[in-house]
Amino acid sequence: MEFSSHLKNSLKNASPKSELSSNENGFILVLAPPLILLGFLTFSFLSYQSHNLTFREESRSLCRISMLSQQEIASRTIYQVMSLNPMATALNLQMKRLLVSLAAAIASKNAPAVAKITAEIKQVKEQQRQLHLRQKMLLKLGLSEIYTLQLRLQRDLLQISEKSKLISTSITRVEVTPPRIAIEPVNKTDTAPIYVFKKQFEESQQLSATWIETFAWKTKPHPKLVHKFKSGCEATLKQHPKQNLRPILKGDKFF
Repeated sequence: MEFSSHLKNSLKNASPKSELSSNENGFILVLAPPLILLGFLTFSFLSYQSHNLTFREESRSLCRISMLSQQEIASRTIYQVMSLNPMATALNLQMKRLLVSLAAAIASKNAPAVAKITAEIKQVKEQQRQLHLRQKMLLKLGLSEIYTLQLRLQRDLLQISEKSKLISTSITRVEVTPPRIAIEPVNKTDTAPIYVFKKQFEESQQLSATWIETFAWKTKPHPKLVHKFKSGCEATLKQHPKQNLRPILKGDKFF
């Protein structure tokens, strides 16, 4: 009897602990799904952010390198064209003197002088024509090289795509500013004009590219969720009084 009574008391004392353990297990089972979902969402968000940053840095890096290369071509072209200004100035002055001398020879009815000066004028005009052809060729070549780099940038950006188990990324709608070299002739009517910087040169010389970046979730909980961002970069040439033109980045663009 004493043993039976002792066993009953032991069972009564053990009962609350068993109930507590059962309650704890039930509580854990209730919390497990939300915790798992929270962990998955956290992992997905961190993966998205990492993927996003890596992808955007790659696209911006391509853009920056291309923009600086384009501006280096523009700088070189400007230097080449403007280095011809002394020759253009000399030819223009020579033409003005010859025209004054021709007028005087005609007024004095000096036929031999008229013939001689007319021949010299023809020669100077040919030199001016050749010089202007060289100016136009340099400008055309510079613009063509910039355009080639822009086409390459568009191609490279459009070819960027990354895929992971969670996210796919791509670039579309790449747009670039038209090639430009921000110098202009002082007098457009001159046969061989003198070239100068356009007003507000840094703004006039600015080149940029923009594109659409698409990030698409491929798995649950958002199999159809798509994020689109407009990005880009731009650069220009900086004028320095005692230095050559220097390409500089104006910054990345986000919309």
